[in-house]
Amino acid sequence: MRERRGFTLMEVLTVIATTSVVMSAGVWTLHKLMRTELGGRQRLVNAVAFSRLSQQFRSDVHAADHASVGNQMDDAAERISLRLAEGRTVTYRQVEEVVLREESQAGQSLRQEEYRLQPGASIKFDVQNRQGKDWVLMSLRSTAAADRAADQQQAIVGDHPLRVEAWLNKDHRFAEVSP
Repeated sequence: MRERRGFTLMEVLTVIATTSVVMSAGVWTLHKLMRTELGGRQRLVNAVAFSRLSQQFRSDVHAADHASVGNQMDDAAERISLRLAEGRTVTYRQVEEVVLREESQAGQSLRQEEYRLQPGASIKFDVQNRQGKDWVLMSLRSTAAADRAADQQQAIVGDHPLRVEAWLNKDHRFAEVSP
């Protein structure tokens, strides 16, 4: 009997078909992993931005002695103004998917910061009096449609708002001390 030197056409086709199935499964898995990682990274960026915003907001509210909520007629943006010591004012307002924090004194802008929100999110501000103490609230609400568009698998915030509450004028470091 004569020894074979090559492979039959059926053997080569079987190896090619098996290899293509394994490769397409690997590419599909890699694609899903990269997409999941991107969604996770975006959720992390949104969570860090909201965490920074909430810490700064609480700090400003604790240092403020007065808060006023209102929309201005020119842009109809949700906003809150906090009056701090030494005539400083901090204003928070939403412009599209960004919350702007502007610190000013005597009409001069001292500092501006931006906090990015997830697509479709909106901020609401409120001042409430509870048992003789003024509380300032900031609520972040995300539309369910924006959540589904951002990630088909999981909603980032959903229909439940994230709330930050702070006690107005809790920080007495800036109060004048009488001798």
